[in-house]
Amino acid sequence: MFCVPAEDGDEASFALISDLQVSKGPWFLAVSASSALLFRNRTDAPAPNVDGANALLKSLGPWASHALYDHLALTARTLLAAVPGCPITIPVETPHPHLTEIRKGRPASKQETDEV
Repeated sequence: MFCVPAEDGDEASFALISDLQVSKGPWFLAVSASSALLFRNRTDAPAPNVDGANALLKSLGPWASHALYDHLALTARTLLAAVPGCPITIPVETPHPHLTEIRKGRPASKQETDEV
């Protein structure tokens, strides 16, 4: 999961983006979801930059991961129901989230990734 400032320049908007990837043997499933974070009071909003996005990720990521996982799991189970014989199962419990900070306005590369 990572967080980015909104591209429209709105100082009070961010997006949390999360992925779910599961594989078993030759089978592979990946789904993505995002959630908009909007602040009504701009004075409460973090700075609209990478540091502000990373601060939001640290504070809201563990909590938001449950809602995003529920959405991702539902989507994944719907897709799996349409594929007879697929051995992939989706865990019921939310797994521990991998929070990835961004640098220079983009997700960090594998060499730059800072797991929080």
